[in-house]
Amino acid sequence: MAVQIENLATYKGRILLSKIFHSLRYEKQRSAFSVFFICLGICISGKNIDSYIDEDIKINYTLGVRRGIALWLEEILNRYYFSAINSFVYFGAAILLVLIALQRFSDIVDSRIVIGGVILESSMLVMMFIVMLFTPNEDLVDEKEEIDSGELIDEIGEIGSEFAQAVIQLENIAQSIDESVKKQEALIEKVDQSLKVNIALVNPNPEMINIMGETNKSIEIFKASLDDLTKATKQLEDKQIEAQVRKEIERIVKNNLGKEA
Repeated sequence: MAVQIENLATYKGRILLSKIFHSLRYEKQRSAFSVFFICLGICISGKNIDSYIDEDIKINYTLGVRRGIALWLEEILNRYYFSAINSFVYFGAAILLVLIALQRFSDIVDSRIVIGGVILESSMLVMMFIVMLFTPNEDLVDEKEEIDSGELIDEIGEIGSEFAQAVIQLENIAQSIDESVKKQEALIEKVDQSLKVNIALVNPNPEMINIMGETNKSIEIFKASLDDLTKATKQLEDKQIEAQVRKEIERIVKNNLGKEA
């Protein structure tokens, strides 16, 4: 949708005119002379704006010749060409002084040349008067600065919002990284414990070796005790058998003796 501006003499219109000047002079690199007259035509007719700026803008009313030239003197000539005009005025004054000095102290310069210089300098002073007469209102300058400041504040607000979103995203990323680091630390701890267990299984520690040695000694002592017990049991059995044999022999002998008697 096109932005509508009542005329170029309004605040928005003056800002638009300033944008057109900067676009032609600095972005498109048009000559100062051509921009000078292009802006004059725009101030008078208010047409062909679309070809000079990349915005969809519609001017509802034109200013005409008188008001258009007045606006052009204020916003273009005074703002952007005042220094050049002032320089030409001083340059003309310097030339006039030289001509007057040469005419006063020598016959090189004719009086008509001096008069021509005076007329030229007077014309430039009149132009200077006209330019200064149409000096832009400072209230309009302040209003433009306020509008530019408002746009700048809006842009700063947008940048702040984007920066806040970026900070939130960075915080989320940092939190994810912290969680990943904690999980890795837990995994490393488990792997370390597994390695310790495997090392303990492959290479028993000295305490376990001592315990196993003592156990082997206890087993050997128990074996020796068991062997002694087995020998003692065998000896006891032999003695019991021998005693039984003696009793049987005595019984047989007694029986035989009893039969003979």
